Amino acid sequence: IPAIMQTAKILVVDDNIVNQKILSRLLKNLNLKYIIACNGQEAITAYQAQPTIFSAILMDTMMPICDGFQATLQIRKFEKQNGLHIPIIAVTGLELLDAGNHNARERCLSCGMDDYIPKPVVLKNLKETLARWLLFSYNRLVSKQKLRTLFELCIDKLIQINSENENNNLILGNTNMNLNSSD
Repeated sequence: IPAIMQTAKILVVDDNIVNQKILSRLLKNLNLKYIIACNGQEAITAYQAQPTIFSAILMDTMMPICDGFQATLQIRKFEKQNGLHIPIIAVTGLELLDAGNHNARERCLSCGMDDYIPKPVVLKNLKETLARWLLFSYNRLVSKQKLRTLFELCIDKLIQINSENENNNLILGNTNMNLNSSD
C-alpha cells in the first residue's frame, strides 16, 4: 500500500481555508500529493479536465456555488458516460450540524459517494480510509490493464488467424485455378 500512496494524487474539495490547511497538512504527513478545489464546481471542472490524474476525491458536502452532493452527482454522470470511477470520500461535519442525526453517512452514500469521514478529521482514520480506496482504485486499474492486454492479445491472434486464412485461400485458389487450367 505505501507504493500506491506514493503515486496517488488527491483532489481536496473544501471551501473553508482552515479545513484546506488541515487536510493539506494531514496529506503531507502521509506523503500524498494533492490539489485543492474551493467548491464543487471547481472539483467538477478539475476532474473532467484530467480524470486520470486523480486517485481519490476528498469532498466536503456544504459549500457555496455547488455543494458536494451536487458535485458528486455531476462527476458520477460524467463517469457513467466515460466508463470511469473515482473514489469520492465525504469529509463532512454534517453530524455535528445535525446533532443526533445518524443519516449523514447514508445521505453521502446515496448521492454516489463511496465513503465518509466525519470532521474533525483524524490522521489514522484518513490514512486507513485512503489506503482502502487507493488499493481499490489500484486493483481496478490493474484489472482494466489486464483486460486491455488480454483484449489486445485476442485481437492480435484474430489478425494472425485471419492472415493465415487469407494465405490459405490464396493457395487454395491457385491450386483450384491450376487444377482447372490443366483440364
